[in-house]
Amino acid sequence: MRDLFFKYWIIGLVFIGAGIVVFVVPPILHTVIEKKIRDAIVRTEKRINCKITLQSLTFLNTATFQIENLTIASDSFTLAALSHAGIDNSNKVLEIKKLNVDLYLGGFLTGRYVHAITIDSLRANVIRTTDSTNNLLTILRAFQSRPSADAETGQPEQKNKIAQFVDTYLQKRLPSFEIRHLDVLYRDYSGHRLLSRKIAPKPDEISFRDFSLTLRESLLRDAQFEMRGSIVQSPATVNQLEINGSLNHSKRQIVLNALFDSNFKLPFIKSFFDGEISLKGFDAQIYSIEDDDDRSNIKAAVNINEMEILSDAVSEKKLRNLNVGFDLDLDFGADELAIRPATRVYLNKITGFISGKIERLHGHPLLDVNFKMPMIPMNDFFSSVPEGLLTRIDGIKVRGSFEFEAALKLDFEQLDSIKYNPTLTVSDDFRVFSLGDSIEVKVLRDSFNYTFTREDDTDSTYLVGGSNPYFQPLDSIPPILINSVLFCEDNSFFKNDGFNVLQIGRSLRDNIREKKFARGASTISMQFVKNIFLSREKTISRKFQELILTWLFNHEKLLDEKRDKEKHKKRLLEIYLNIIEWGPDVHGVGRATEFYFRKKPKDLTVGESVFLATIIPNPKKYERYFEDGLPKKKHANFMNLIVKMLHEKDVIDSLTMARNLPCTFKITGEARRFMIGIKAADSTDTEQDVYYKDIELNN
Repeated sequence: MRDLFFKYWIIGLVFIGAGIVVFVVPPILHTVIEKKIRDAIVRTEKRINCKITLQSLTFLNTATFQIENLTIASDSFTLAALSHAGIDNSNKVLEIKKLNVDLYLGGFLTGRYVHAITIDSLRANVIRTTDSTNNLLTILRAFQSRPSADAETGQPEQKNKIAQFVDTYLQKRLPSFEIRHLDVLYRDYSGHRLLSRKIAPKPDEISFRDFSLTLRESLLRDAQFEMRGSIVQSPATVNQLEINGSLNHSKRQIVLNALFDSNFKLPFIKSFFDGEISLKGFDAQIYSIEDDDDRSNIKAAVNINEMEILSDAVSEKKLRNLNVGFDLDLDFGADELAIRPATRVYLNKITGFISGKIERLHGHPLLDVNFKMPMIPMNDFFSSVPEGLLTRIDGIKVRGSFEFEAALKLDFEQLDSIKYNPTLTVSDDFRVFSLGDSIEVKVLRDSFNYTFTREDDTDSTYLVGGSNPYFQPLDSIPPILINSVLFCEDNSFFKNDGFNVLQIGRSLRDNIREKKFARGASTISMQFVKNIFLSREKTISRKFQELILTWLFNHEKLLDEKRDKEKHKKRLLEIYLNIIEWGPDVHGVGRATEFYFRKKPKDLTVGESVFLATIIPNPKKYERYFEDGLPKKKHANFMNLIVKMLHEKDVIDSLTMARNLPCTFKITGEARRFMIGIKAADSTDTEQDVYYKDIELNN
């Protein structure tokens, strides 16, 4: 009897326990979950001054709840930014029609609480305002957990981004996720462009329509990822895309594959440099991620297929035939990045390897990197250059191979300490047969016609040769003028191969310091190539061709039939001095000496020669160097410096130097009439000071 009572007592307890689990625990659990959601909403509203509303929160069963009509609207902070942008639209940022969340009942044992999330319809209204505030990103950041503090120092933990990625996405499984219908309208009112260009007040608008997004987790296989939909960048441009991939938690691997329709254009590109980038697809893989307490290593690859670029800043023609990719082997520390030698980049058949390190990622970075392009046949190199980039030297014919190496050390805290060391090596059988159908070199060895564009945008042609009364053979130009020009423009002209490595480093330094393209590093050879063969357009294509032609001209010494370096250089300098601009529509040294002084070059004084050399960088604005008809103090001091350099290089003797300090001259030619009443602006002083300083350092 006692055993029977004990048996039924146990059965009764089981039924009572089951009843508690079925009828008592769920309501308590639901109450706890609902309270946590409400508390999270209140905390988020306080953190970002937004308004979050939901129509209803109901539990469909013990482990599933549903939220209907969830809305997140920007409040005072975001609205102020929107008002500043002149936007008069709804302040709703996100609208979710229906959100279902499936929970794990045993989540407190496994640490995984959410099994699956399903969103029936999501609409987003994303706005980037004139002060670069992004309303959606502001809200999403509020959902991120605050950084934990270090137990010893009390300071926020400085964990690198890759380690955070590992912790969040690969060390634990994500809930399965599905968005069945996603619409996003993105409007950019910032108007920012590269090179500080502005756009019209009308914003860039991009719509993401009819998107579906799924992430399926499984205990037995990799997580599967899929996204597809349409991108509308204008009423006439609608592109389809499909991206799928997998996530392997145990091996810490990610694989992505993307396919696009034939007219696909990357979104947001126009907002940056007013151009278009289109491609057929790409694939990306993260092969492995390994991390310890303070460092993570990532091995990954990206391959982009059949990319095309259309941009006025790049080339006047569309670039085609771009198959590019990266093989990455990177070590991330809390505040540094190490690039292992296996890191590779490629463009068609061109391959390069990068190694080195970047320190102080969160402050003023210190870069110490190396680049090496192994020996490659010239024909493979030129065939790999995208179609549309070599507009002037299309059809170039060469023989041989070359390799290139470069080392760059750049400390953003000490920009003056920059070091840049390039090395170019060519094979013994290297030879140039033709520079293309549109470039003829032999005509430059004798008299030839030179065409330039006048101030009124019309073309004008004149003869560079003995039949032109303004033409000056090199031996008729005074050494004082020649050396003054070399001091100012290219002091290593007779020694270099067309490039001044020191000036390249300083150009990089100044452009970083000014946060814009403030100055170049053109040598006399580069200016010669630009004036003779290329247009004045400021594009990457023109600069790239300028670099190639400059090197080929000087390496092959193309201006001398016997390839004698000295004769080649002298002929190049002779042409340069007879074609460059010395004032508005004033070309050539013979015309310049008449324009400013009513003299022949051989009759110039020391002061007159020095002045002509110093105005070459800005010949159309020569009056900037004067104030009330007299040279400004800074420019006068600069000319005195050139006189001293002439003495140091034994171009003039001590007595001549003494007679010409301070350096004086008088404008007596027709240029004088443009200077009457002109008072030079001070706004150019900073730029000119950099030029003066570099001349002093170069010599």
